[in-house]
Amino acid sequence: MAGTVKPMPELDFMVVADYVRTDAGVLNMVGAGFDTAHLPVVPGILTAGIGLRILLDVAEARDPHPFTLIFQNADGTRLAEVAGVVGPVPADTPQPPPGRPYSVVLALNTRLPIPAYGDYSLDLILDDRPVKTITLTTAASQTAAPGAPGDAQADAQQPRPGGA
Repeated sequence: MAGTVKPMPELDFMVVADYVRTDAGVLNMVGAGFDTAHLPVVPGILTAGIGLRILLDVAEARDPHPFTLIFQNADGTRLAEVAGVVGPVPADTPQPPPGRPYSVVLALNTRLPIPAYGDYSLDLILDDRPVKTITLTTAASQTAAPGAPGDAQADAQQPRPGGA
């Protein structure tokens, strides 16, 4: 039928976290929502979890929807990639209330290579359409110099108020 528009999945949210997991359709996130990561040295590895919620119309829930999450540097060099498929929703899954979409949560835990400090992007492609980009900046860890205030070893050796 000419002029028919195929329903498309909708990204509700995508969040970077330290760790993500799903349990009975609920996305659990630990240390979520950051856009800057501090690493002690580069090149290095950033362990990260990416949590997503995708909404599928009842009609589109019957079809598979491929996705790709691309991690790249500011020059566009791809450093890592995760690909998968959302759907189809199993036939025995109860339908959502009328007018509401299916909600599909994804938890992707990965190790991202960080060759240098700077800006990177996480780009989500869903059904061959770019739908979300998150800029992730990496910087040197802010650590205290040995013996300076904030250095755990030096602080442990300082006398405590009140004697002991």
